[in-house]
Order: sequence, then C-alpha cells, then structure tokens
Amino acid sequence: RYKISFLLKSFKVIKFLFLKLTDIIISLLRLPYHGNIIHNAEFY
Repeated sequence: RYKISFLLKSFKVIKFLFLKLTDIIISLLRLPYHGNIIHNAEFY
C-alpha cells in the first residue's frame, strides 16, 4: 500500500515537471515567433 502511494506521488511530481518543461519549451518557441511579428510590423 505504501509503495502505491509513493508511485502516485512521484507520478504527480513527474507530471508537474513535464508540464513545466513543455511550458518553457512553448515559451522559447514563441519568443522568436513574436520577434518575427514585431519585426514584420516595423518593416511595414
């Protein structure tokens, strides 16, 4: 029983870290994209 609760807890931690990681990756991917939009807006 203890092992199952431990697995659930570690799974929650891994899920949380995975969500944080994807959030950071999306932010990094969006940065150059937004920079492009700003650059194009200045160009026109």
